[in-house]
Amino acid sequence: MSLSCTCTLGQLRAFERIVRLGSFHAAALELKLSQPSVSQRIRELEAALQTPLFVRRGPRISLTAEGHALVRVRGSDARHRRQSSSSAFALAIP
Repeated sequence: MSLSCTCTLGQLRAFERIVRLGSFHAAALELKLSQPSVSQRIRELEAALQTPLFVRRGPRISLTAEGHALVRVRGSDARHRRQSSSSAFALAIP
């Protein structure tokens, strides 16, 4: 079974930065956004996917199984979408 939704590029960029940098704060600094703005993008992404992507324990975060799945999907999808200038795309999670 697969789950399809429309996710914005901003949401996916925030997700990627959090995963790569290890915190919402560091992601916000790199994206030149406020931390609440990054948090909102992740809440919207989690709502669109209808699943949590991070386990939050105070300032510490870790990926859920679904978060790990999205990392794999984004990694394989990025090779096919490098030329795209679309601000949103359909994301399918197996």
